[in-house]
Amino acid sequence: MFWVVLLGCQEIKGQIVIFSQNFESTTWTIPSTLSPAWSNDGSADNQWQMNTNTNGWTFPNLGGYFPTGANGTNKSARFHSYGASSGSIGSLISPTINFPASNCQNKNLSFNIINTDGVDKVNVYISTDGGTNWGSTIGTFGNYSNWTLININIGTTTSNNVKVKFVATSDWGFSDIGIDEIVISSNTIPSTVSISPPSATICSGSSKPLTASGGDVTGVSILSENFNGAAPGWTNTNTS
Repeated sequence: MFWVVLLGCQEIKGQIVIFSQNFESTTWTIPSTLSPAWSNDGSADNQWQMNTNTNGWTFPNLGGYFPTGANGTNKSARFHSYGASSGSIGSLISPTINFPASNCQNKNLSFNIINTDGVDKVNVYISTDGGTNWGSTIGTFGNYSNWTLININIGTTTSNNVKVKFVATSDWGFSDIGIDEIVISSNTIPSTVSISPPSATICSGSSKPLTASGGDVTGVSILSENFNGAAPGWTNTNTS
């Protein structure tokens, strides 16, 4: 008896959305009132808030941007650089996101940003342990005179305890920072992979080519085992 098993990840075109937040809820004011709840580590001028919720901010009527949301929307998450002291920071932290082990596809983080002038900026971080540890920044973003789409390849990370953090650094300047339309997506996972031929009789000392298909099978290993008296152990017959 001859068995063939495929191991590894496949990359094919198409995307699935793992997580998204467009900040259009009619009830949110601060990150903890989003659903699911976000968090932040700032207060007063250093707290990210819904763009029209200026409670607790110095100069609440100043620093705003227009349009107030990306892609024709009305709301966004806003950091008040106009009131926050220069060099001070405020973090906007996502809820826990599941990157399942079954999905080892490349993943993409996208969001829209506006920040019309100054030297204030946003750094983005990823944690795979629920925010206990954060790696190095995966991107730093400064001035954008209009809403601008950002895409970041975040690799094939798998964890059921992922968080994303947007850290704003103020310049005590004239414009605030807006973030909107956050989406994390991955390449679609194929439902099946085909082996050709699906079965074959292979005599001792002979060989037969095997072909794996199902989109681009980059990274897929074909392992074989002969259970008819040959030495035990799986053999890597091909790595595409």
